[in-house]
Amino acid sequence: MICYDQMLKMELDNQQPSIDAVHEAGRAVIKSEGGAEAKKTREKLDMLHNKLELVRAKIRDRKLLLDDSLKDVRHLPVVPVCSL
Repeated sequence: MICYDQMLKMELDNQQPSIDAVHEAGRAVIKSEGGAEAKKTREKLDMLHNKLELVRAKIRDRKLLLDDSLKDVRHLPVVPVCSL
């Protein structure tokens, strides 16, 4: 589970240049268009930004939860398993 979360964060981090390029292109479109189309583009960029921030927040929350769970598990006593 921890590896999956790390991979998810790394994937999002690796996509950051593409995300930045989309935002930059969107800002250029907004500058050149104006009016209703610029407003639609602005709303789409804002929605993309908000969704990405939500994903980042969920990744952070899961990491904290997993870290806490791992600390709890490390404090449990080791119980020997009987072999038959």
